[in-house]
Amino acid sequence: MLRAFCGASTEIGCVASEEEDEPRTCGEVMGDASFTVGEYVAVFDPLDGSKNIDASLPVGTVFGIYKCPLGRVATKETFLQKGNEMVAA
Repeated sequence: MLRAFCGASTEIGCVASEEEDEPRTCGEVMGDASFTVGEYVAVFDPLDGSKNIDASLPVGTVFGIYKCPLGRVATKETFLQKGNEMVAA
């Protein structure tokens, strides 16, 4: 759900999740290349382990938004920025 939400944004161009092996452009997520134009990238990690749910422990999602360097296509390195470069969490 979060991947589709970010994918539908015109501000976010690429997403990465702990649950996937590779980052994906929003165009790949949405099936439309026009969504791959955003100047930000989003990273997220759902904290939804089945052990937490079975034990009635809290669940949630950790996320971060980074700016993609101007004029550059997002690469794996785009997602490996320092924490103090994060624009939202």
